[in-house]
Amino acid sequence: MMEIITAEQLMEYLGDYMLDAKPKEISEIQRLNYEQNMSDAMAILHKLQTGLDVNVRFTGVRVFEYTPECIVFDLLDIPLYHGWLVDPQIDDIVKAVGNCSYNQLVEKIISCKQSDNSELVSEDPETVYKGQQDQIDQQGQPAQASPSSGRQSGNSDRKRKELREKDKEKEKEKNSCVIL
Repeated sequence: MMEIITAEQLMEYLGDYMLDAKPKEISEIQRLNYEQNMSDAMAILHKLQTGLDVNVRFTGVRVFEYTPECIVFDLLDIPLYHGWLVDPQIDDIVKAVGNCSYNQLVEKIISCKQSDNSELVSEDPETVYKGQQDQIDQQGQPAQASPSSGRQSGNSDRKRKELREKDKEKEKEKNSCVIL
């Protein structure tokens, strides 16, 4: 026969386990730290029923940004792992992600998407894109009217404008945020 345990019972069992697992013979500083950790854990234990906020970093399977919820796993002596890793062989993504947490990357993507001039800023100051002026400098000066013609036909102007717009779009795509 199978016994069914409610979420409330499970939370009670986990709380009791954490209280019983109190380390013996610890210094005053360690005791105060432990008591604070226990208080923090008990305050968020109920969140186990709906999910905890753990914020992964993409540099290792056991690397997380600290959130108060992590203390529950520490006190229960449960190792926490994730599988959200960056392929170290893809240099561009490694540079873009750096040591950012998931939440930090989401904030970067949102600010990039809201940028008016498709500016991207990375952790490395040498990879900062300064907008449209740099794009023009990299591509050379915009097309000029031919001195021999004196004037250009409307059709040629339109084609040049279309080409410049396509170049701008390609540059925007090249400099846009990558959503993983």
